[in-house]
Amino acid sequence: MRILVIHNNNIPLPILRMLYESHPQNHFFKVLPVSQDSSDRDDYDTFLDKTLHRTLDEKYDLIVLPLTLSEINPLEYSGIRCAAHIRLDKRFKNDRTPILFLGPDSIEEVLRLSELGAFLLTPSVFLSDANCVDAFLGWIEDHHESINRLPQEDYKRFLNRFEVKAPANFADDHHSVANLWGATVLCRRICKDPIPATGVNAESLRSLFFKYVLTKNDISIESINGNKKEYEPLAVGKSFLLIDDEADKGWSFALSKYLDGKKQLDIISERVSSFDALSDPSKAKINNGNYDIIFLDLRLNGPEEEDVLDPEKFSGMSVLKKIKEINRGTQVIMFTASNKAWNLKALLDAGADGYYIKQSPEYFTEQSLENNFISFKESIRYCLTRSFLKTIYKRIEKLNELCESAIDEEFYEPIEKYFDQSFVLLSSAGDTAQYKYAFLSLFGVLEEIVKYWIDPVKKTEPLYYYDGNPVKPWDIDKSGRSIIVKGAPGATAQGDLAFARKMLAIYADRLGGIELNKAKRIYNMVSRRNGFVHNGELPLPYPEIDTPELGDRHSYEDLFELIEIVIEDCFQ
Repeated sequence: MRILVIHNNNIPLPILRMLYESHPQNHFFKVLPVSQDSSDRDDYDTFLDKTLHRTLDEKYDLIVLPLTLSEINPLEYSGIRCAAHIRLDKRFKNDRTPILFLGPDSIEEVLRLSELGAFLLTPSVFLSDANCVDAFLGWIEDHHESINRLPQEDYKRFLNRFEVKAPANFADDHHSVANLWGATVLCRRICKDPIPATGVNAESLRSLFFKYVLTKNDISIESINGNKKEYEPLAVGKSFLLIDDEADKGWSFALSKYLDGKKQLDIISERVSSFDALSDPSKAKINNGNYDIIFLDLRLNGPEEEDVLDPEKFSGMSVLKKIKEINRGTQVIMFTASNKAWNLKALLDAGADGYYIKQSPEYFTEQSLENNFISFKESIRYCLTRSFLKTIYKRIEKLNELCESAIDEEFYEPIEKYFDQSFVLLSSAGDTAQYKYAFLSLFGVLEEIVKYWIDPVKKTEPLYYYDGNPVKPWDIDKSGRSIIVKGAPGATAQGDLAFARKMLAIYADRLGGIELNKAKRIYNMVSRRNGFVHNGELPLPYPEIDTPELGDRHSYEDLFELIEIVIEDCFQ
């Protein structure tokens, strides 16, 4: 029988002397001295991992070690910790090897004093108080038939009975550990390359807690360093900003690999309590950056926010609200370690366009990772289809400013209202009907412009009035001149396209005329609007002018572009 004995000179001396001086027949003993003190758990986990990784290069039939490896504290039971490393790490090639503990303590005492005591109750784990060579070898002979490698079913029983709790510093800074873990498992899901040294695949994977989480979810330490399949980048050439105080924990690396493949996304990595606490360069990035999506962490203030319960009090919420105040069309996907429904609802109510729940090691499963990843991918794609909104919003602000400076408040306010209402409808549009209503609301801006320039109260057919003076119903001349008095194809001043004639009258009075194609575009746009309002699509008066059908963003954008032209023509 091949037997490995791990010790720190704290097993009975006769047994220790036998191990070094003479091997009994039928048994081969290998001795592994372990001498480092275990007062610092994290450091001790790293020490054990490195020691075992260097030494356990072959399979053994039995591993023997004392309940404690400490020379100072016999009640800390570091031997159990060492055995748990062996059982939970397949790299050591002995995760199924039977384990024998030597020590005078009873199982009841160990269960009472050690948080890892339940390890003694798992399959293929034994405890003996043998304190001499004869008793030690006699135990081996007596139990020879029961010393067998752990079957698969028994290994599952071990994982169900045994638990490794999160370390104390995990409770103190759950946010940091969740960041490490979440970024690493996401990176593992999307690319072959491991996260650089700051990721979980570095020192953190040496801890017993992370080994437990990995094994519980049937994830090998080797696989955490990269997926066999490399995913195609999702958004090559797009522009992204990550706002996360712990972006260097792997998030910037994982997102860059997933989104573009090569191009690094912009980063704001500051620990702050609110938007106002950000540095001026970071504020400038948010104010002036033309990003397709901003990824924003809900907690930007580290341990200071561990006890915050009200979602409105989180630092990331302050930043989110400011981003949406600057430009409501900016697409923001929130990162949060919380899956509480009220937190997620608060984010969406504040204007977030999506969210990604950072995977926490306590509640991690492969299925939750897969579901979360699919949801994240859908959120990114959804936001990319809506990134045009930020440009629309900027253009609305510019037009609002132009109108406000050019006309009285009484006439400006309805224009601002229709712009705002149409943008809200456009932002939430998800089907053809909703896009049509956004278009109709935006058309209200043109109607308000006509009301401003032409006095409807004094109208006497076939004349219109502007500033109290009669204006003839201008229309398009087929011969190609800009405008003439009469001769509209298919319509009169009293017909369905009378609204278009009013607009041409404004151009005639304000600018002395209108370009032919611009006039045709106005007629087509009015026809689109009338077809929707009257529940029937009308033929375009000028089909040679490209005018998108209603029902998607393009019809809204085409109308918006026309409104820009009209306002800039008539109000400057």
